[in-house]
Parts: sequence; structure tokens; C-alpha cells
Amino acid sequence: MAKYPIHTTGVHTAVYPHLHREDPEYGDYKVTFRLTEEEAQEFIKVHDSLMPVARDMWNGKGKQVDFAGSPIRPEEDENEEPTGQWLVTFKVKATGQNRNTGETWDNTPDMVDASGKRIEGDRPRVGGGSKVAVAYQAYPWYGTSKIVKGAGVSFRLKAVQIVELVEFGGGGGSFGVVEGGYVAPEAPAGNSSGFADRSEESGSTMDPDF
Repeated sequence: MAKYPIHTTGVHTAVYPHLHREDPEYGDYKVTFRLTEEEAQEFIKVHDSLMPVARDMWNGKGKQVDFAGSPIRPEEDENEEPTGQWLVTFKVKATGQNRNTGETWDNTPDMVDASGKRIEGDRPRVGGGSKVAVAYQAYPWYGTSKIVKGAGVSFRLKAVQIVELVEFGGGGGSFGVVEGGYVAPEAPAGNSSGFADRSEESGSTMDPDF
């Protein structure tokens, strides 16, 4: 099976995140970035570079290529008019089972703080407005079911770095930004996440299965 590289994004504002646990409706972890058209270009480039691979997979089934969706889309307002912004979504199915072996798997993405330290134990309740970076794998795929049919490229969520935490829940509303960036409680040492140490950053934006 072909191997596809892991990409690491810059720091952006999280929109509609489900990161401390999976989305109960769809069973996946996910986060969306709201970007300018210029910021979205790097993700469009990655996506478009793999669409020919996805099309070849679909054609290999002897079918005319159908487009099955994209993790990148222009944002629309309540009147379905374009806002000029773009939405890029990274997500991954939380759990599943190998059809051949029956073995179950867990895709919970790693989470690290602003210093790159892995967060162990209870995961922070990352809310919209948090500043995060993500590691993701662009993956070509095709589907033949009635629900998902055609070829596409997904941005599979692998890991998340929290640079500024805006936490939700608990009845206390959202927390303010903590100077110096979010730092998790003490946990076993070891940073193999591949993210940079951003603990000294102010958290301002650097420079979202589909």
C-alpha cells in the first residue's frame, strides 16, 4: 500500500472542534479551519496533487469518475452566499474493525500542548476559537456504497497541538487566553509529536475522512 506523508499546519483558529472526544453523532474526531483564500491554497495544492490517484482507483473499478466530496469548501452565509472565506476540515473515524481479521482499532489523535509535550489523562475540552495546529495525512480513496460513491481525498487527523485554549462546558463559559500559550499539567516526559515548541508564542495566527 502506498505511503502518504504527514503534513503539519501552521496555527489557526479552531471551528466546530470535536477533539477531547469523538463527535457522538458521526463517531469521529474533527476540527475545521476558517481561512482566507490565500491561506487555503496550500491545502488545495495538497488535495489536488492526490486527486489523480483517487481517480485511478475509481477507474480501476471500470467506472466513470464521480467526485465524492472534498475537505475544502468555500464558506457560505445563512443565505448561501459566499463569505470570501474557506473551510478546511480534518477528521478521522475514532474506532473501527478490520473486516478481514476482526481486530478493532483506535484512531484517537495525539494531543500536545504549546511546548510540544504530550497530554496524558483527561483531554482538555477544546472549544471554538482555540488556536491549534494539526498534523494530518492526505489520503486518496474511493467509495462504491449508496451513501458514499465516487473518488475523493480526505485529510485524516493524526495529532493536534493546542497553542491557546478556549475551553467549553462546565457551566463557566469560555476561558480567556492565558499569556504564553496553553501548557498542560505535568505528565510523563517525551515529545515525539513532530510539532514545534510554541510555548513562547502569543498565539497569533502563523503566516481546513473529508
